[in-house]
Amino acid sequence: MSLAVSLEDLVPNARLGHYTIVEHLAEGGMGHVFRAFEPSLSREVAIKVLKAELADDPDKIGSFDLEAQNIAALRHSNIVPIYFVGHQGDLHYFVMPFITGSTLDDWVESGVPMSAEQGIMVLGQAISALDWAYKHGIIHLDIKPSNFLVDDSGIILLTDFGLARTLGQTLLDNPDECYGTPAYMCPEQILQQHTDQRSDIYSLGATMYHLMTCRFLYDRETVTELVQAHLEQGFPYADAAALGLSPGWINLFDRMTQKSPADRFQNYDELSAALANVERLGPVRKKEAVALSEGKTVVPTEVCRHQGICLWVAESQVQFLG
Repeated sequence: MSLAVSLEDLVPNARLGHYTIVEHLAEGGMGHVFRAFEPSLSREVAIKVLKAELADDPDKIGSFDLEAQNIAALRHSNIVPIYFVGHQGDLHYFVMPFITGSTLDDWVESGVPMSAEQGIMVLGQAISALDWAYKHGIIHLDIKPSNFLVDDSGIILLTDFGLARTLGQTLLDNPDECYGTPAYMCPEQILQQHTDQRSDIYSLGATMYHLMTCRFLYDRETVTELVQAHLEQGFPYADAAALGLSPGWINLFDRMTQKSPADRFQNYDELSAALANVERLGPVRKKEAVALSEGKTVVPTEVCRHQGICLWVAESQVQFLG
């Protein structure tokens, strides 16, 4: 069994810390995920390893370490926990449980919309996880179907805090850069404005709309069109009704995805109360409109892969990160 000191060494049976690599599972914006085995406890684990091209950048290492710290601070039944953080050779990594099951993205891919009962179950658990994170000073900022795991017992688990920020922390040092997943991003995140729990509520609304209709909230061909829809287009009432959503669910998603944070549910308690009475929920009563996009132009140019994490730089260059 060889000791891994670089990404190329992470082949089956290689050792990383006291773990044995089994297989490569996935690649994301910041790192690679491997399935591994921990002999001392006779259990399978998932190991996230920082990408080699990022491991020489102190800022990227700091962001990677911050993700681990954020997860470690959140002990909750609907959040994937962290077991260990380590460094070996050129490798920076952290270890989590290996969850057998699926992701909510698999549900979308099945083409079968969630029922109202399933939506209540999933949304309730997601609210519980995000509320706990917010109470510990963390906003996720990348809520989407693929970042929710479903274990064999049907428990929903929030994962991937790679874009998470603590309250009051700026999104990026460079105001011309924006990270996120275009299909689910809230207007204030797109515009690099203040974000808080209402930002995650927006993305959660877009996520649940997708799960319960098998359609994106805004289905556009390019990043430009998709971003502008999130900034300017109203809720698609006619589409939602045609896809089978009841008036109560339409009103719930409409309020979750209002352009102005002031018009959304202001916290998870409000959202939970609305969910408990979703079939009797009335329409949104909007506060004074806020022109979120005033003075800010967003002009990405490449074709959009809706599920990927997107970085646009200086209004022209687009790079997909995962």
